[in-house]
Amino acid sequence: MNQIIEVGVRVRPCFKTEVAERCCSVDEEKESVTMNSPNEECFFDFVKNETSPQKDMFQRVGNSLVSCCLNGSNATLFAYGQTGSGKTYTVFGNYVAKERKITQPGLVPRCLELLFQKKTKTASVSLSMFEIYNDSFYDLMNEGKKCEVKADISGAVIFNGLLEISVRQWEEALTHTINGYAFRKTSSTKMNSQSSRSHCITIIRVGKGTLVFVDLAGSERIERSV
Repeated sequence: MNQIIEVGVRVRPCFKTEVAERCCSVDEEKESVTMNSPNEECFFDFVKNETSPQKDMFQRVGNSLVSCCLNGSNATLFAYGQTGSGKTYTVFGNYVAKERKITQPGLVPRCLELLFQKKTKTASVSLSMFEIYNDSFYDLMNEGKKCEVKADISGAVIFNGLLEISVRQWEEALTHTINGYAFRKTSSTKMNSQSSRSHCITIIRVGKGTLVFVDLAGSERIERSV
């Protein structure tokens, strides 16, 4: 990652219930996406097509995020798109609710593993996770309990009661992340059987560095998906 801000696109495969004809074409060499209607080519810092596996996304995005964090800087990833576009799959992976586990791990599990592999033995690691739903804040690391958010005189945001958990191994960190995700608000919609209805923010602190993942709720108009 050579720039302060990068914008990338990941195109997901068509669902069985969708029209088989593709709405766009992806050229990974040119880093572009061409829409079929209207015929327009858009360029980005990187693009991934519908066959791109999770590890490719991690190699393109995760490695640089982890390096930035371990160097004592702050790094943030925003996942933006409509319901069912693959935001949560890219950020977390495929969450199996009945078994409370993640298959096909996304950026958060892979970044946690790499952080523990590369960090110094003395560097501390802590986790916090919360969601924003209907303009209220809920602590996912504390069974989804509502927490109070205020701004101080300088304008800095303060979370009252937000739980921050210290972890010593990446497996422990992953367990806390999965347990926290289980409290996230989801519901079935026309576009996704397990749609995330809130913004979910995961914060990982390693020494002086901070890594933030923001999995945004669907960007479409609500009447299109409910």
